[in-house]
Amino acid sequence: MGRYMAGNFGRTIQLFLVDGTPDGLAIASIHGWTGSVLVASQSNFSRLLARPEVDRTGIYFLFGPDPDDHLSMRTYIGEADSVRERIAQSAGDRGFWETAAVVTTSDEALTKGHVRYLEARLIRSAIEAGRVKLDNGQSPLPERRKLPEADMANMEAFLANLKVILPVVGLDLLKPRPAVARPSNDPFDSTPSEISLESAQ
Repeated sequence: MGRYMAGNFGRTIQLFLVDGTPDGLAIASIHGWTGSVLVASQSNFSRLLARPEVDRTGIYFLFGPDPDDHLSMRTYIGEADSVRERIAQSAGDRGFWETAAVVTTSDEALTKGHVRYLEARLIRSAIEAGRVKLDNGQSPLPERRKLPEADMANMEAFLANLKVILPVVGLDLLKPRPAVARPSNDPFDSTPSEISLESAQ
């Protein structure tokens, strides 16, 4: 019974390779969810822009190595009424990105208020996760993106699905880093080899 408590259940992720190749344009979704994530590299970015879904209201990501630190990744998160023009402009202004992703819905249910709320929540979640450096300037606060209570609940459910699907398509920016254990000052927490070395000195 406990296996099927809220949030603890399996999900089916549908991944459609538009070009039939693993490095081509891809569209990912979760079974029963109206949202979809379109993912492209720089080499097929023009094909992403040509998709009709990109003309809808949505969220977008630009993701790639941080030019200031090659051990880190950098991300830009944006929103728009029509993603096509905005993501093209943002991509042209930023040279770091290797992957672009657009999040929209099949039923065009996202409004400007919805995506502004999602953008703020995604930025806050990325900051809290600490996995990437954000290329965004001033971070919008979710509490300033006012939505009716029902809409807010729907967007939180939408965000929960994004946290599942984004790592699957290579955008691992929302999963919190594992906690690092702090060293203990208790000598009884030392390993036998450490204790023997200390006592031999």
